[in-house]
Amino acid sequence: MKIIEIEISGAASEIVVGCLSKEELTQIHKVMKENELMEEDDDDGDYASFYYDSSLVDEAEVSNWHDTDNLFHQHGSHTAGTLIVRDFESQEELYCGELSDIFKKDEYGPEKNHFTKDDLGENEVMLHAESSEKGTPFSGRIEVEDDHVFDIELLSFSRVSVKVGEMDLGEIIEYIMYNDEDVDNDHYQTYGKGLELDIIEEW
Repeated sequence: MKIIEIEISGAASEIVVGCLSKEELTQIHKVMKENELMEEDDDDGDYASFYYDSSLVDEAEVSNWHDTDNLFHQHGSHTAGTLIVRDFESQEELYCGELSDIFKKDEYGPEKNHFTKDDLGENEVMLHAESSEKGTPFSGRIEVEDDHVFDIELLSFSRVSVKVGEMDLGEIIEYIMYNDEDVDNDHYQTYGKGLELDIIEEW
């Protein structure tokens, strides 16, 4: 047996969509105003800075952003990136190409997730967040027979896209399979985690 290494070089995101009660939002606003992240006469502030500071989250007695995920939560590589496949032992490159070229042949497209006010319960608001990372967001290895020749046609991707109201949060890769076998993303490395986050009260 030999090992094939499958990597994606580019960007990745963790996308979260979830519900907060209006009481929780009131607590968030109170703590933000006390810490000058929101004007006293305004309910529009820097939610990302609030959630970056775990002490403020604890003070407001709410869950962290990545745990406010009852509607959607997925981390994955962006669909714009470079796919590199190697023989793990020899490091011989077996394939190198852009993901966009591969997805042009995909007749099904991503699984679409669209969230609206209809997904909220009574007295609830919607939080949505998207992190931004760079590096190698996918790196997995799979065993094949010694005489196996890598075939790009045997590689398949599951993609998801997320939209909240009229805002597109992006499209990411959920998982990868080779020859109908899952390729576990056990060796990924990313860095530089930015965060875009908002809470929607009015639709």
